[in-house]
Amino acid sequence: MTKIAVVTMVSLVVAVGSLCAIAADNADTNEPASVVGDSNSSGEVVILEHSYGPGFCGCDFSGEGAINFLDFAAFAPWWGYDDTCWINSDWCDKTDLNHDGYVDYEDLLIIVGCWLDEDMSAPTPNPMEWDLSLDEGGFDGKPRQVHFGPGTFDWEVTMRADPNTADDTGFDFYFYCVSRPDLSSGWLTFPGGPPYEYTRPIGQTQLTSWRVMARDRSINQDENYTDWSTPDEVAY
Repeated sequence: MTKIAVVTMVSLVVAVGSLCAIAADNADTNEPASVVGDSNSSGEVVILEHSYGPGFCGCDFSGEGAINFLDFAAFAPWWGYDDTCWINSDWCDKTDLNHDGYVDYEDLLIIVGCWLDEDMSAPTPNPMEWDLSLDEGGFDGKPRQVHFGPGTFDWEVTMRADPNTADDTGFDFYFYCVSRPDLSSGWLTFPGGPPYEYTRPIGQTQLTSWRVMARDRSINQDENYTDWSTPDEVAY
């Protein structure tokens, strides 16, 4: 690390220490940052604009659903960029959090406003739901059997989760077969976005019952689950 980088890092650490008191009253809000800035000439506290930054709290550069030194380390290399962020690498790699063209104390205040907060919220909708929109064949996303070949055992079951599922850290789905757990999906990721579809060969046509849930991808993903959807039964 260069001497300039070390000095920059030290100055930012000192700045974070001096500003942490500002964040104390805002802890655990799980809200996008709208933070306290400097006082104006009348002594009134200026509220900065909401963050345009990534993920949880509008400044989760690491994508882990917590605001900590991983995010600070991503922010620090851009410190001091002056009036160029609007054309420079996607708002200075998203570190110009309020989109004013600078990476400065106003952006740092947004980070401090969420400092050490963690995402403790499950994805939405909660409980999870099936996709009720119709596909090209006129079917919604509730579980159904499909005869995909000529044989007696050429049956599969297919289903889709709600395409409007949302979470700041991303999400995974679990399609669970209540009547035959061995047919369940395990946790599935859909990097390309919807449709969030699960299709599973079942052999001979049979009665099965299904439900779906989602979890986020934060460091608290083992706690941030939605409730199960209402079970849907697939008839013969």
